[in-house]
Amino acid sequence: MPVTRCTSLYVALFFCYLSVCLQLAFGANWNEVAKISASDSASYSMYGFAVGADATTVVVGAYQNNKMGQDAGSAYVITQNKAMNWTEAAELFGSDTGSESMFAYAVAVDGDTIVVGAPNQDGVGAVYEFVRGSDGTWPSKETAKLPSPDVTAGDYFGNSLAIKGDTMVVGSPRVAGDDGRVYVYTRAGGVWSLKTTLLPPDGCDGFFGSAVAFDGKTIVAGAHDDYNAGMVVVFVTGDSGATWSRQAVIHAPSGHSNDFFGGAVAVDGDHLVVGASHHSGDRSLSGGAYAFIRSGSSWALKQTLEPDTVADGQMLGTSVWLSGGMALVGMPGYSNNQGAAVAFQLVSGTWTRTATITAPGGDVGDLFAFSLAAVPDASVAFVGAYGVGHESGVLGIFSAPTSHPSGGGSGLPFTALVVIGVVVFVVVLLLVVLLMVVAVGLALALIGTTNLVHRRAEPRRGYESMESLV
Repeated sequence: MPVTRCTSLYVALFFCYLSVCLQLAFGANWNEVAKISASDSASYSMYGFAVGADATTVVVGAYQNNKMGQDAGSAYVITQNKAMNWTEAAELFGSDTGSESMFAYAVAVDGDTIVVGAPNQDGVGAVYEFVRGSDGTWPSKETAKLPSPDVTAGDYFGNSLAIKGDTMVVGSPRVAGDDGRVYVYTRAGGVWSLKTTLLPPDGCDGFFGSAVAFDGKTIVAGAHDDYNAGMVVVFVTGDSGATWSRQAVIHAPSGHSNDFFGGAVAVDGDHLVVGASHHSGDRSLSGGAYAFIRSGSSWALKQTLEPDTVADGQMLGTSVWLSGGMALVGMPGYSNNQGAAVAFQLVSGTWTRTATITAPGGDVGDLFAFSLAAVPDASVAFVGAYGVGHESGVLGIFSAPTSHPSGGGSGLPFTALVVIGVVVFVVVLLLVVLLMVVAVGLALALIGTTNLVHRRAEPRRGYESMESLV
């Protein structure tokens, strides 16, 4: 085989390997495995406005469901059946909710406990607890109700929620003249008690507790209003939750008014992702999402998380989720409000965009990814699209690319994969060249031997000629 043809073959093989590297390093498409609507789906119920998930259970909020009254609200529990298909397992209501309670405006789940916020219940707000029974079923009514510690109308207690084990964090952003509060509850013997009240720092512009996140050791509370950039406040505990102290106040990197920085927050260990859905940079309301990292007790901006394209009205950062080096960021305004979620993976200390998730057959106004969550290892994502079907809403369930259980790739940096490929390519090419050199040498040796035989035969031919002349 000619050298040029052989080289071309191995160049082609190298680029094949390079494409595999791209698949491994940056992942492939997320596949929609199910699309779930409420069993009593109705227009304007807002199913998918809120979504929470743990390893085995999903809870979906529809805070304008009218079964218990106009905009009373309900929550839906989604689990896997024996055939491993995701199906609705229960619909949850508050026993005393009624018109405009806004039950399931916020939802959260951990293990056998679901908590549901109804920020307008009794005009001040309440949180309802549902505990799964030993038979695996969910109760028809709440197992506990937590009323607002403050009884001022319009507190919006239960506007945001987070739960981990026997600790629950509740945001009440309108209390104390819109200053806001965050309440920490602990559970003992099945009974919830208010442990501490977290206050906004000096200089907070209001709506403290608009969003909350909790990973078991760190509480994050967002604070934003319509006229200021917003901020995020971080609290930590050094005594297993007995006391909480403020560790840091993080301001919006852009500093623009009305950014809604802190409107969505997610924390996992030393990593924090904050959404700023109303941020306008080069594009109006394009949104923003920011990754922070903690070193010791200090937090610093790690990088800005960006989609593949930036456009007006995308509202990136409306929803965020974070766990185990994977992050999901919702931008429901993407492509004329069809919506999309952007997946990121932490690779060698850098957040790398791995995919843009969209709903198959999506339509204008779906608002896909207004809410989102995932199982802890990010192998399955749950994305709410409350705008579908005149705001009847749907939940899209997506499986991560099979190349990696977390949906992001091989875990090796892309550069490392390419270097490995180059080394393999060069080594193989050198072996081929060596074999070709050996082959050429053997061929030359064979040609030399043949010529030598011919030269030795020539005198005999001459002798025979002379003899014929005699």
